Amino acid sequence: MSKYSIMILLCIILILSGCENKTIEPGTSSRTYMINGTGLEGYFDDRTDIPEPTPGEDFYGQDSHYPGNHFSFRDNDDGTVSDLNTGLTWQKSYYRIAFTSYEHYIARMEGFLDSINARGLLGDFNDWRVPTAKEQLSIADFSGSVNQWIPYIDTSVFNFAFPSENTNKFDPPGTRKIDAQHVSSNKYVGLVNNRNEGFTAFNFADGHIKTYRYNGRETDENGFYLKLVRGN
Repeated sequence: MSKYSIMILLCIILILSGCENKTIEPGTSSRTYMINGTGLEGYFDDRTDIPEPTPGEDFYGQDSHYPGNHFSFRDNDDGTVSDLNTGLTWQKSYYRIAFTSYEHYIARMEGFLDSINARGLLGDFNDWRVPTAKEQLSIADFSGSVNQWIPYIDTSVFNFAFPSENTNKFDPPGTRKIDAQHVSSNKYVGLVNNRNEGFTAFNFADGHIKTYRYNGRETDENGFYLKLVRGN
């Protein structure tokens, strides 16, 4: 592995770790903000879960040994939740939205956000936007379990329902229980399966961050989840 590759890998690790991160905005001085820990509490070897390893034992030094910042949420009783660590404000519930292409996504989201913000439908704020995948990861709780159908988000604060538990039109026949793809603002730079435009985002049903097609189920009602955010 080249020195350049190692530097890139280290940058990725620092971005995704629970350490304090720094940002610099144009015309301002450097400032810091917190990044939440993963919420992961288990320990594993290369095959299965194990009791907590102690210093000097194999598999010591896992994510759960370094919990980072614990989640700190506040329900504002107005349909919003404040993350007291990152300073972001989140929609407590979610919307379901459908689109068939990237161009359709842009048109739908512009009109949708204009309507939400103009009418003050969420906490009477007017600056709601689609989150980035990194922002979605900041509230991802990896104590979830797809095997036990425990979502990867704190359901004591946020509303969540697996697709098969919903009865609205956005769950067409054949929908799987893990099809809770949450829309992000991060457009994928390549093509999914070498043919479809897509976006990189987090799925709070199965704990995956991956790329989804804008027309994920090749239907007019693919029913993506959308949890809005505000703040920097």
